[in-house]
Amino acid sequence: MTLPTTTYIIYTDGACHGNGANPALRQAEGAIGIYSEDLDVMERLPEQMRPHTADKSEFWAIYRALQEAPPIRPLLIRTDSTQCINTLTIWYYEWVAHGGLKTNGRKDKNYNLIRDIMDEILLRRSRGQMVSFKHVLGHSGN
Repeated sequence: MTLPTTTYIIYTDGACHGNGANPALRQAEGAIGIYSEDLDVMERLPEQMRPHTADKSEFWAIYRALQEAPPIRPLLIRTDSTQCINTLTIWYYEWVAHGGLKTNGRKDKNYNLIRDIMDEILLRRSRGQMVSFKHVLGHSGN
């Protein structure tokens, strides 16, 4: 069996109207967008993910992209979030080496979601699929 070599490119974005609002008031509303050659997904963050934040929205977009992307072709996730890219390609591995803790001795507030993303990435890689990230400028047409 020959594996496909053309890269599947998927764009992700997350946003949160009212980001930073008092979580007790449940005013912030997170949403995501995922776009590729055959996907055009826009959805709100699930209610059970409250409080919604911009960071959580960005990570959720990547998680949903991984759920939707084909499991065979090389996968390139393009995002405007350097925070997500750095977390998933550098910092996560440092946290794992320190029992899941950041340098400040605390778990990241999105640690469970980040771990779920990494589980999916590592599963795909263990099956031979290349998964990579590229930073793009937000809202710039790329």
